Amino acid sequence: MQKHQRRNIPFLAIAVVALTILGIKLLSPASPVPNEPIGNGDQKGTALPQMSRVTPTADSVGSGPMDGGEKVVITFAIDTEEKKIYEQLAESFHLQNPLITVQVITPSDIFSLWNNQDLRPLASVADTTVLPANRYRLIDNSENFLDLTSLIDANLDFNVDDFWPNSLTSCQDANGRILGIPMTLNFIGFFYDATAFKAAGIQEPAPGWTIEGLKMISQSIASLQGSYLVAGVSAWQSSMLAPMVDSLISRTGGQIEPSNLTSAAQWYVDMSKSNKLRPVQISDEMNVSAAKPLLWVGPLNADLPQGGDVLAIEEYRIAPFPLVSDETNKAGSNVIWPTCAVVSTGTQHPREAWTWIDFLSHQWIDQGGTSASLNSAIPARKSVAEAFYPWDQLPEDAQKSVRFGLEHGWYGSYYPQVFDAVAQAFTLALNGNNSLQSELANASIAPSPTPNNSAVIVATPQPIPDVPEGSQVIKYLYPSNLPNANVIYQNLAKSYQQEHPEVIIQLSNSFTWPGGDPLPYLAQDYDCFSFDGIDSSSDISHLSDLSPLIAQEGADFASDFYPGRIEAFTINQQIYALPSSNALYLMRYNLPLLKQLGLQAPTVDWTLDDFLRFIDEISSSSLNGPIYGAGGLETYLIASQGVQWVDFTADPPKININTPAGVQTVNWLVEMARRESIYPLSNDYSASQNSISSSQVVFWNSLSSSPANYPFETGIAPIPPIPGTSEAAGWLGESGQFISSQSKNQQACWDWMKYLSGQPNAFPDIPARQSVVRSKAYAASIGDDMAKIYDAAQSSSNRSQLGLNTLPIRSWVWQALLRVFEGEDAQMVLSETQAQVEQYTDCLSRNNLLEMDITTITVNNKPQRSLIGQCARQIDPGYQNLALP
Repeated sequence: MQKHQRRNIPFLAIAVVALTILGIKLLSPASPVPNEPIGNGDQKGTALPQMSRVTPTADSVGSGPMDGGEKVVITFAIDTEEKKIYEQLAESFHLQNPLITVQVITPSDIFSLWNNQDLRPLASVADTTVLPANRYRLIDNSENFLDLTSLIDANLDFNVDDFWPNSLTSCQDANGRILGIPMTLNFIGFFYDATAFKAAGIQEPAPGWTIEGLKMISQSIASLQGSYLVAGVSAWQSSMLAPMVDSLISRTGGQIEPSNLTSAAQWYVDMSKSNKLRPVQISDEMNVSAAKPLLWVGPLNADLPQGGDVLAIEEYRIAPFPLVSDETNKAGSNVIWPTCAVVSTGTQHPREAWTWIDFLSHQWIDQGGTSASLNSAIPARKSVAEAFYPWDQLPEDAQKSVRFGLEHGWYGSYYPQVFDAVAQAFTLALNGNNSLQSELANASIAPSPTPNNSAVIVATPQPIPDVPEGSQVIKYLYPSNLPNANVIYQNLAKSYQQEHPEVIIQLSNSFTWPGGDPLPYLAQDYDCFSFDGIDSSSDISHLSDLSPLIAQEGADFASDFYPGRIEAFTINQQIYALPSSNALYLMRYNLPLLKQLGLQAPTVDWTLDDFLRFIDEISSSSLNGPIYGAGGLETYLIASQGVQWVDFTADPPKININTPAGVQTVNWLVEMARRESIYPLSNDYSASQNSISSSQVVFWNSLSSSPANYPFETGIAPIPPIPGTSEAAGWLGESGQFISSQSKNQQACWDWMKYLSGQPNAFPDIPARQSVVRSKAYAASIGDDMAKIYDAAQSSSNRSQLGLNTLPIRSWVWQALLRVFEGEDAQMVLSETQAQVEQYTDCLSRNNLLEMDITTITVNNKPQRSLIGQCARQIDPGYQNLALP
């Protein structure tokens, strides 16, 4: 199923990357603590680090009231996205176990509780939870969770063999204490471009390949001409070498042997330093068209590495991780991210808590599974996986790879501090001048954290209030991407209900749907809801027309919204949402650098002429090194000269690329770059971003919703407006509040929504109402100057109308600009580009794809995307954009 989250990050991906343990056989309660891990075949293990902390067992905390037949309530903590799913499961569980009630709670800080290194606060909020398992944190927090060994041993129906090999150990510590049972396993594999492999004569990776095969394939890719890459991931614990590195650490009993590690991995360092391999990187650095990876590591539901809301599995093949050796370690080679159901040591009802999590392990909790959102969380129980997991959504070769990976799962290192020290040594060697062997020899192993053996106290379950007879009950979905949303909305509802006691507001931001248009499912589950914008493919029959409700408020109410906001939700003269907020493009600047240049910060009402004067003065400064006035603002600067490359309001569209104004503007940009007024155009995204972070650029554009993660203080200002264009200061990502056409309490919904629209903290991004942005409460929350900037930017911005069918045009114009910046004649280059775009728009016209509004052609409409891609490749066979298959 898909989930409402403004459409990001599945449950597993939000958490810290799971670093779970190397597979071992499940120990029976009578088994002694092992001195070595147990592998498959004749592999010999090595001594494990001994644990000093004390983990309570179920026997040591009492049996609870189950023996006496009393009714008990246990709590289960989960994020709000999953609340509805688990409430339904809790109802089913209660029918089977009428003496046990599971109260599903959603702590407002659940994500920080999950991701903290110290898990004691998590163990204190509820009896149970499903933890995105970080193996290191389980080792470091074993005193916070029950050892479930005795409960498992007492359960004669618990079938160890029903779990994928070694997966039960993913929730154990190094001494074999069972701190949880796995719920799901997230497969990580190697995506590769099979077409490119075949063309280059490179053998494709397949189940059973080895680390030597990975080395040979990587080196074959490195020998190719062009920007072919073997791309890595953002964390060493999921890197392509992680299982091999851990194998070498384990063979030495947790010691670092620099010569062995260097011998095994020097090729990896060499390839990285030659820019043929990116071992650890943020995803954005892969989104460069000139650096398409042929081989890269990612989860099963990964998007394409070059951007676009398209699953990689649709374009790439996937292979499991290579076996560490042909002869040893037949298991424990594939990185797997598990989730573990755990029981707090503070619970008063251990048997009931165990009964609940054992029940959960038998359930199929679908969190994805459409062509747009593949579920990568595979049930840890094979019986559940075989019965319910949608294997048929995977290509046959992918199914084989995933099954092989699950049969050979690697769940992290038994030696986390040693592994981290080795990873740090690799990082230093990759980014510095010292050799890998030297960095390994000097590696420093951090001590294990000191355990906290004081008692854990679990919060008491809260009573569930009754709904008074005759009340108007409205179910409302609030935005999930608002920080601290749970607390904010609980307070807003409490305040509202004090003045409207006849209205009961049932809050939620948990929403799933099986794919496609979400509106029918939203309208079925909620009376009213906050959600993203609608488009022409939305089934608006499930929505109420709000025009009469808006009209009853009077003209002043409608005019309080910034221009164009209500129109963004209007289709065929009917208004389907009350605008709530939107993100904006703003001008960000390097404040210390501006001061060094002796320039005053821009004012709220600065103009285009002011901006051009700024960057001209900056270019003539006498500071050491190149200092550029602006970076990444080429589109804005082109628009500032009155140039519109394509006018789609004309019929047929008017192409204005090879015009005197176009040629003059491009030559003007080249001259500005020569004078260092702007940063030169480049395909190297990293270089452009580095120029900003290294204080070489004064002005650049930034989304209002983007954090200011820079090593210096920054300021923001509105982008100076340019009349008649949406390129200058566009807004995007508008959200609104909708009323279901099925709701029996539409007026109550409207009154509540109207109340929320007037609150300064009810929605993410910038409020859509002028009176809110200009209010003292909003200024107090973000600062008076910031509120004035947002107000000015909201007042002058236009809605971006750039649809997916403009992607080829923007790409070709960009390539044309690059050619001119590299020295080619502007008129000749723009003439060629004009011809390309004319042929392309003709193809769009023949296929009825000229409508450019972003609400018409969306990334989820694959047939339209495919046709657009075909039109582009008819003109430019080499054109590639992964959003247009």
